[in-house]
Amino acid sequence: MTPKVLVVSTVHHADDTRIRERLVTSLAEVFEVTYATRTPRPSDTSDHTWLALKGGRVARILRATRLLATTDANVVSMHDPELIVCGWVARMRGIRVVFDLHERFPDQLAEKNWMPRWLAGTARFVAKGSLGFGSFVYDITLAEKGYADLFSQPHPVFENYPKMDEWPTRGVGDGTVIYVGDVTRERGIDVAVGAAGLAAMPLVVIGSYEATFGTELEVLAQESGTALDLTGRLPNHEALRRVARASVAISPLRSSRDYNQSLPTKILEYASVGIPIVASALPGTREAVDGLSGVRLVEPGSVEALAQGLVEASHAQVQEAALADIEATRARFVWPTEAVKRFYLGLVT
Repeated sequence: MTPKVLVVSTVHHADDTRIRERLVTSLAEVFEVTYATRTPRPSDTSDHTWLALKGGRVARILRATRLLATTDANVVSMHDPELIVCGWVARMRGIRVVFDLHERFPDQLAEKNWMPRWLAGTARFVAKGSLGFGSFVYDITLAEKGYADLFSQPHPVFENYPKMDEWPTRGVGDGTVIYVGDVTRERGIDVAVGAAGLAAMPLVVIGSYEATFGTELEVLAQESGTALDLTGRLPNHEALRRVARASVAISPLRSSRDYNQSLPTKILEYASVGIPIVASALPGTREAVDGLSGVRLVEPGSVEALAQGLVEASHAQVQEAALADIEATRARFVWPTEAVKRFYLGLVT
């Protein structure tokens, strides 16, 4: 009988690249997969059964908890810090539960704009303590090796590398700058708008954004003379097809405890498509792009430095170097499908 796995997230979009396009696709090869997320539904449900977690954030957590208390799955895979406590109801029923850590959430929480500075240290301590509880109760997996220092014991690392059956064909470049990912100030999108204006290049931004920040970006674009296209979120394969038509891709992260050691996943997808990249010179980024000649690293948070990088990356020799990086990038950065399947099957009793 085929084992069952329940994959649940109350926060991430149903088409989240790591969860939907990498994990669920891999697990569906050996499990009967039920996937529970917020609405709207995934763009493709052909390899799993999707369940909607409706309502606001609290309502979604309650619905997820009820699901965890009643599921007949052999294994549960959770993807949000707020589910660390909720998952206990499944463990009490003898179900193996995996908590997949996507980000350094103690640092991420402490650096939230709404978090008072005097409370940040306490918030980081409590969040790290919740991870300690989680590692005692659950099977932990990490999206990056840089998260290992958050735990006292080692845990499997399934690097957030691309999983693509077919890559889009790289075009000649239409003169645009492109960004794919969450659209926030912390990710430097306001810097990107200003830099694109200085470089006199249109900017395409693909990803989810708050309405107020979107309005702010549109005003900034008008002031900067930037032709800005905020597309909203697109399925990853559609986003990458758009990347393949652009001239330069960017990862303009600001420096922070959360991002400094992290691997910006989209950089690997950009490089696998063969598009020149301009990225913030953060330690985690620098390590990931070592050896890639189609990448330009610039000072984080600097409009002028990013604009200069865009101009340099538009040159023909950089475009050719990025194309030459494709083969090595696709061979070096590959989602570990077989390792993921072995790990989850090993949890089935």
